[in-house]
Amino acid sequence: MSNATIDTMPARGTDVPRGIGLTGRVAVSWAVAGGILLGGFMVALLTLTGRMNANGLLISSTLLFTLGGLAGFIHGGALGYLGRGPESTRKQALAALALAALYTIPFMAAGWVATGWIAMTIMALYTKTLTAYTGMVIGWVAGAVGVAAAVMLGWRALRQAYARWPDAAIGTGLVAASFAGLLVNFLAVRPTLWGIGVQVTDVGAVVAAALISIWIVGPAVTLALVVVRRLPAANLSLGLTGRGGPIASIAVGLVAGLIMGLVALPFHVPPMGVPVLGAGAGALGSVVLAVSRALVDEVLLRLVLMTGAVWLVLRWHPMHREEAAVVAVVVSTAAQLALYLPGIVSIGFPTALAALGYTVAAVIVPGLVFGSVYYARGFTTAVVADATALIALALLA
Repeated sequence: MSNATIDTMPARGTDVPRGIGLTGRVAVSWAVAGGILLGGFMVALLTLTGRMNANGLLISSTLLFTLGGLAGFIHGGALGYLGRGPESTRKQALAALALAALYTIPFMAAGWVATGWIAMTIMALYTKTLTAYTGMVIGWVAGAVGVAAAVMLGWRALRQAYARWPDAAIGTGLVAASFAGLLVNFLAVRPTLWGIGVQVTDVGAVVAAALISIWIVGPAVTLALVVVRRLPAANLSLGLTGRGGPIASIAVGLVAGLIMGLVALPFHVPPMGVPVLGAGAGALGSVVLAVSRALVDEVLLRLVLMTGAVWLVLRWHPMHREEAAVVAVVVSTAAQLALYLPGIVSIGFPTALAALGYTVAAVIVPGLVFGSVYYARGFTTAVVADATALIALALLA
């Protein structure tokens, strides 16, 4: 066989490509962009607004650049893998990611230099030297170009991922709803950035809600929907299921939520007087906050965590589906307890018994009930139950 014949032969689907393809380019660009955004632009914004001390600026910037780069590569790699073209196989995409990890090293080195100049913006404005100004401008331009390239490549991969995603409509709806819920809660009580003790602004709340929705909720919901499709016998559903149809399921959710709200109500009135969600926000504001909190909790704790637990139990152990559901309900309730425990500790109950009673009535029992409702009546019913419990507390207390 001649060399010309070999050169014209089409590549087999199992051949490893020489380049990194779109999958690798997305991973590399997102790694660099994530580092620049976190270690460069965010640090510059915080220092310029006086919300971050300029001491040890380069060390802080480098640490955040590393964290942002790692998160960017993981999520960019996932997006690139899901958004690979129809001509690329899974094996080729994984090979491209392995090669992209090597490509990332020099690109991250260049991105770190630009990030350093961006983070030192406040120092450039203070020293007012030509060298500092030049480095600052080059850093900002290079950073903007890097982020723009990541956005364009990510958008291309996202479009291809949507084209091959059977649950695109419902998945997008869940992620969008989760973003709205996170945004409402973050604007009501602005979160503090872990590790540096900085409370975000309103703009920061929007950015934080968007990043959590894209980097955490999006992949988690995608995997959960895949698992739901693969567990037809596990009795998990996104809609309103069970005997009696949707109307009966809605009624179950309303009754279960009202009961949970009444069980926790004694702790939210004198003499305990534990603050309720949306206190001082008015009736409409309380309802909006309650629905937002319920939606976020049920997406993460029930749809994602409980569904994943059922899948793992049924895959690794020869259990009946009801037994697997019990394990999953307990796991999701334990996660809910871990999530709410710091807030419970900060309330400052007069006795340990009062704190234990509140934990059982407001966290553990509702977690068990909402998990059981999800298994028996579907995800939407669980959201109705959770939202009803929070609304009842907000309005009655």
